[in-house]
Amino acid sequence: MAIRRLDQESARQQGLFQPVPAGPRWEAMPEDVRILVATLVSRLLHAYWARAAHEDSTIEPLDLPCAKAIGLLLAKSGTSDVIEAMVVLGAVGRRDAIVTSDPEDIERLLAAAGAKVPLILV
Repeated sequence: MAIRRLDQESARQQGLFQPVPAGPRWEAMPEDVRILVATLVSRLLHAYWARAAHEDSTIEPLDLPCAKAIGLLLAKSGTSDVIEAMVVLGAVGRRDAIVTSDPEDIERLLAAAGAKVPLILV
């Protein structure tokens, strides 16, 4: 597929060009306005990239079957942290690694589940 460049007049005739009124030059703006504009652009870009990152993520529901599996795993491991148990069950199901700074309970939960996944210590 060839890329074809359009001049402004051709683009305007095809309805592809919308003229935008020229604004003040960046250097001519007061410093506080430049800071405000830079902050807004930064926040918009941050929100865009955060949203893009979340589009690649999955939120797992904490439904009744999941809650029962968590309860069984906690009882079997002798631990009590619901979130850690959910992390372990999710990682085992997806074959993911687990990133943690406190591996003791995670290791107990993995042993109780009879599973091995990589642990990354931070």
